[in-house]
Amino acid sequence: PPYEVDIRLDRVQFGPQRLLHGVAMTLRSDGRIVNQARATGRTAAEGGAFEVSLTPQEGRRTLRATAADAGALLRTFDIIDRMEGGALTVTAAYDDSKPGRPLSGTAEIAEFAIRDAPAVAKLMQAMTLYGMVDVLRGPGIGFTKLIAPFRYNGTVLTLNDARAFSASLGITAKGRIDLAAERVEMEGTIVPA
Repeated sequence: PPYEVDIRLDRVQFGPQRLLHGVAMTLRSDGRIVNQARATGRTAAEGGAFEVSLTPQEGRRTLRATAADAGALLRTFDIIDRMEGGALTVTAAYDDSKPGRPLSGTAEIAEFAIRDAPAVAKLMQAMTLYGMVDVLRGPGIGFTKLIAPFRYNGTVLTLNDARAFSASLGITAKGRIDLAAERVEMEGTIVPA
């Protein structure tokens, strides 16, 4: 049967030091799929507000997500633990006319750093004048922006022409991440800028 949910929680704990605060969520389902939803809250990091919305539009459902601190949000969900900072924006749509209702869109993260990067990446970053300045600033490799067009069918995440760059380093990637089989097939390029 169709249903509606309205939840307000002061704190949601996913594990040690992995908390969300002030979580508010509403969702509406027609009994088959969730066709409308909105969630807001914040991570433990100061200023780590996030918002996710799902709205119906002519045979599709549009997903939008923003997070002031992408690194903190991804750590909370135990997805990536080496990212610091970053403003996240996701714009995507479920195609409800196709089997499996695939989700396609683009994820962007601006101004973030990767801590404990492999020594080879740090060496390539330091090969340029700009990179040397970044290395002296502190730990981690800083990136100006990540742009990742993607498609997700429920078990496989496909990246197409994903790229991350800064003044000192550029990275491109494409391939598949099979979450069910825990298998990654990626290829790409790392270029000192």
